Amino acid sequence: MNFFILNAERSMRRIIIFYVGLSFVLMSIGCSRTVIREGTHPPVDVPGENTGVRWNSASIVDDAIADKIAIKSISTERSPTQTLVINVVIMNRTDYNQQVECRTQFFNADKIPCEKPSAWKRVYLPANSIETYTESSMKTTEVAFFYVEIREGR
Repeated sequence: MNFFILNAERSMRRIIIFYVGLSFVLMSIGCSRTVIREGTHPPVDVPGENTGVRWNSASIVDDAIADKIAIKSISTERSPTQTLVINVVIMNRTDYNQQVECRTQFFNADKIPCEKPSAWKRVYLPANSIETYTESSMKTTEVAFFYVEIREGR
């Protein structure tokens, strides 16, 4: 009879050890964190020719619309008062109307901001169409470069 009692104790001990080990494994899995980095750009500056600011360009900074719109062309001209005027043609590639917001930052020849970023301007894009975002600098001949950001309308 002692044999059966010893076997039962061993079995019970094994079961307890198994459940204690399993609970530690499950707790360690549950406590581990996954850091989710949102956005289109990494949070650090990675050196290289494809990681810096692409001067005189427009960038879609919102992943939610990256597949829905396209930048068809970018052109610049000087106004009669010598301000820099930027035109960005944006194409809606979907079958429904969309809204995007655009803003521009102007830089001098040393690539230092020479004025504050413009306010976000809303651009309405009818289904399967194109629209043009236009922005003018406030300063005249100091402006040498620009950078346009495009995000989903909020």
